[in-house]
Amino acid sequence: MKKTILLFHRLELVDMFAPLGNELHGELHVIHLPYGEAERTHMKAYGIAADMPTFKEAIKPLYESIDHVPQDLLSRMDEDIIRFSDGRFNLNSAIQSDRGFTVLDYQQAIALTSAYYQYWDQAISSEKIDYVMHEPTSLMMNFICAILCRKHGAEYIYQIMSKGDRGDLNYLTMSGDNLTAPELERIHKEYASNTRQVDQARCEAFLQKFRADFSIYLGATIKPKQKKYVYALKGLRHQFKKSAALRQHDKIIDNIEYWSATTNSNGDKYKNIRQCEKEVNFEDFNPDLEYYYYPLHLEPEAVVLYHGAGIYANQVKLIQNIAGQLPPGKLLYVKDHPHEFGYRAAEDYKALLKVPNIKLIKQSVPGKLLINSAIGVITINGTAGFEALLMGKQVYVFGKTFYSTCARVNYIHHVRDLRASLYANQGKEYTASDDLLNFVAAYLDALHEGMVDYFVGRANSYNINLEENIRQIARDFIAYTRPHPAIGNRQ
Repeated sequence: MKKTILLFHRLELVDMFAPLGNELHGELHVIHLPYGEAERTHMKAYGIAADMPTFKEAIKPLYESIDHVPQDLLSRMDEDIIRFSDGRFNLNSAIQSDRGFTVLDYQQAIALTSAYYQYWDQAISSEKIDYVMHEPTSLMMNFICAILCRKHGAEYIYQIMSKGDRGDLNYLTMSGDNLTAPELERIHKEYASNTRQVDQARCEAFLQKFRADFSIYLGATIKPKQKKYVYALKGLRHQFKKSAALRQHDKIIDNIEYWSATTNSNGDKYKNIRQCEKEVNFEDFNPDLEYYYYPLHLEPEAVVLYHGAGIYANQVKLIQNIAGQLPPGKLLYVKDHPHEFGYRAAEDYKALLKVPNIKLIKQSVPGKLLINSAIGVITINGTAGFEALLMGKQVYVFGKTFYSTCARVNYIHHVRDLRASLYANQGKEYTASDDLLNFVAAYLDALHEGMVDYFVGRANSYNINLEENIRQIARDFIAYTRPHPAIGNRQ
């Protein structure tokens, strides 16, 4: 009997999922679910008709039928979220982690969550869905989907780009509501138990090349910083169009679009950049000081919300607390994310600079340079922690991520536990006999060749054969669905 996959099309995912569905058809039963009318129209350009009403069309009557969410449904949602997130969330903390819900009152948020819950509960069970493929859990609508997939024995799937040793474009297949890579974890256990032998030469060659390369992975896709007047003009244009945009979108059914219309990111960037230039002292990098490094995560994004269990969304307070846990004489270097400019208010930086052992490093400094001379890297769950691991540094994470299975990674359950871990590791040097090569071997085996970075119109910027790319992704996913799947890139 064929397994069933639901492809949840939203924004540019249509450009990946429409042709992918055609390639999977025959091996899997494929269901296409468009998020809204724009996605349905886009799918039609690929010759694909939706298999069901759009997600928005299905949610609207569910929401409108709710006058008051009954207590038994509230309790069931809360219990399922607690159980199937392994206690990382309950209902209220999950609501708090959806950035779009900031435009709703509490009763609206509860009712919309219940509409999402009822939709996915019915769809996954009635359609006998085995896989839902979408994006990382970033909003309540897909977080609830991931939770209910687990409840019904299905799997919520997404992909993330990652650096390998064969070809420039590689990705990991991820599963669930946090950054879990099932293939990597399975293979890692095989290497750790000596049921699979490490190709030491391959792993060491990868590490040597990785440590010598200080470029930003996929750096060519980073948008360059613009002149302040460009942000100002875009901000003014947003203000002129804001009223029309808000009228166009329903606050409930089009929740994330409505929230986006209320958010003038370009206008904020203009004000933030001006104020930062006047009031914030970003320093040049001094590799000779003794320091730990915290790379700022973008906000509001999934890594600090649903992937960070919603606990550390206030990064300013987190960083202040981290600095207070460091051993005496040690500094905390903080640098902003290379993919975005001016998104953070100057007040945030000024609050950090009030802490004597925090130094703000200029954003233009490559993160791997900071990692290279650091004692260790402290992150919620970012890729800088993965880079630090490969560069032989101490790594401290507050959230589950694909590299936190490596024994070298210090998993911190609460910021107050950080001090004991930092003090215990003072002067610690790793040896080749620990878990690093096992992890690297598993990581390289778990990588798949291909490009899954379809958002913000980037697919065409890679100058690759997109048809062959989709065929490769389909072949590897079909293998993923089989028992003991063949892993991309395995010799």
